[in-house]
Amino acid sequence: IDHAGLKGMVFHGMRVSEKAALILINESAQSYAHLKQAREEIVSIIEKKYGLTLQQEPVELE
Repeated sequence: IDHAGLKGMVFHGMRVSEKAALILINESAQSYAHLKQAREEIVSIIEKKYGLTLQQEPVELE
C-alpha cells in the first residue's frame, strides 16, 4: 500500500494513514459499507499494480 502511493489517500470516506499504511481512518464514512468499499478498492489497486491479493488478518472474537 505504501509503495503503491496510497498513503494519505481517501477512499469512500476512509483515509489511508500517512504513518501506517495498513490503518484506515474514518474521515467521513457513514457506514460499514463505506469501509468495505474502501478496502475492496485498495485490494483491487494492489492486485492490478502488483498481482498480489491482500487479505485481512483473521480476528478472533471472544
